[in-house]
Amino acid sequence: MYKSMLNPEDRLSFDDATKLGNELTNLFLSGEVHEVYVSYTRVHSATVQKPHIFRLLPIAPDVDKSFDPMSDFSTDYYFEPSAHSIFSYIFPLYIKIKIFACFLESSFSEHFARRVAMKNASDASKDMVKELTVSYNRARQAKITNEISEIVGGAAALE
Repeated sequence: MYKSMLNPEDRLSFDDATKLGNELTNLFLSGEVHEVYVSYTRVHSATVQKPHIFRLLPIAPDVDKSFDPMSDFSTDYYFEPSAHSIFSYIFPLYIKIKIFACFLESSFSEHFARRVAMKNASDASKDMVKELTVSYNRARQAKITNEISEIVGGAAALE
């Protein structure tokens, strides 16, 4: 199954992320899909944004290979409320926040690209105005010089 959204612009809100997160979670839990991937524009720095794809579902922990929680800790933990109820509350919220973060990063990337394009256009227009001003002044100066030489030539002819 493939689903995409093109050019969402600024219309996406946390409610949209919630709806999309619920839909994706339901598809995954029902077994209709086995994995869910998200593609968006990831911001690496203010000047570098690159396309990025990551697996949203199933969630796999980013665990350091040298870390073994079973051998490093021997304490048993008791959860109140139960670990299942905590996870069932946090999991949907995690999905929604990850999706909304993708929306925000993509939106930031688009706005920043527009800002850079507008700055480049403004800089180019300033350069163009300078060049046109110099050209105009040269043409005006040439016209004035031509008129002065005509006046001087006419005065010389009268003498």
